[in-house]
Amino acid sequence: MWARAIAWDDKARAATGTPVSVRRQRQELHIGPHSAARVHERLAVRRQLNTGRQLNTDSNAR
Repeated sequence: MWARAIAWDDKARAATGTPVSVRRQRQELHIGPHSAARVHERLAVRRQLNTGRQLNTDSNAR
């Protein structure tokens, strides 16, 4: 599932310039809301590590 999540996020970012939404991840990966939220956070960390940018960890900033 992680490989599919990465591929889907990369595809969405190439098309729109923004990360894939949690709702879209749920639909495309056929997972629940908690799993989608975890995947979304892991993808954000992955992007932060790949770009070297600071990750906003404020839970209200979603």
